[in-house]
Amino acid sequence: RKEADKIDRLVGQPDVNFRQYSGYVTVDPDAGRALFYYFAEAAENSSTKPLVLWLNGGPGCSSIGGGAMTELGPFRINPDGKSLWYNEYAWNTMANVIFLESPAGVGFSYSNRSSDYVTGDKQTALDSYTFLVNWLKRFPGYKTREFYITGESYAGHYKALHANITGSIPGPWQDCNDAVGGNWTDSPDTVSPVIKKLMASGIISVWIYRSAH
Repeated sequence: RKEADKIDRLVGQPDVNFRQYSGYVTVDPDAGRALFYYFAEAAENSSTKPLVLWLNGGPGCSSIGGGAMTELGPFRINPDGKSLWYNEYAWNTMANVIFLESPAGVGFSYSNRSSDYVTGDKQTALDSYTFLVNWLKRFPGYKTREFYITGESYAGHYKALHANITGSIPGPWQDCNDAVGGNWTDSPDTVSPVIKKLMASGIISVWIYRSAH
């Protein structure tokens, strides 16, 4: 099944020395719910590098259209819109990275049950957990790797719940770690420093600053 997901070559990509995979992993067969992923193995020594799960926030942001193609993925889209260039600062220079489209309804992920598109953080985390369990059945060589859950923005909610689930429910992984950066976890705590900075920079008035608090 792993080989069925292997990407021979993305359209317009330059030559690279790492393997890529993408496909669907079913998380609820009764509902017909499946999550889509793109996986870039580490460019060097992939057999010893850690495994990273990347989640974009939103809710609703694509981890492939966002994270993979505009931030930390191995490729960027050229201005012609038809070809790619290699990102030398991609995270897969240091790790094996899974970009997961989550929850169902984001990007290429889907469900055959329309009610699944009205979801919550807990279900999103449970689906991500199920995805990971089933993905590791497809890629068993990664079960013993050091494992990191990371993401940005609203993924701060997903990651906390995901880490709690993976840490409390026995799973086919060795370690579960959380990498934090640019996460949205609590509105007042996140917004307050920004408003203070805007006031200190003279962008908003003291009156607006006080009103916001």
